[in-house]
Amino acid sequence: MAEIHVTPKDDLITHEDSGFCVCGPRLDLIRHPSGATKWAYIHPSLDNRENQQGGRT
Repeated sequence: MAEIHVTPKDDLITHEDSGFCVCGPRLDLIRHPSGATKWAYIHPSLDNRENQQGGRT
């Protein structure tokens, strides 16, 4: 089963495609309607844009 990495654009660092990235990515299991599953590492930004109202995407 392949893994996917979702990383923010133009962040303070270049994120590694690894679960050991310095940002501390969370691991989510993604289920497709067909029944297929994949692991996805969701990397948070280090500039905290997820927690800013009207922040960058």
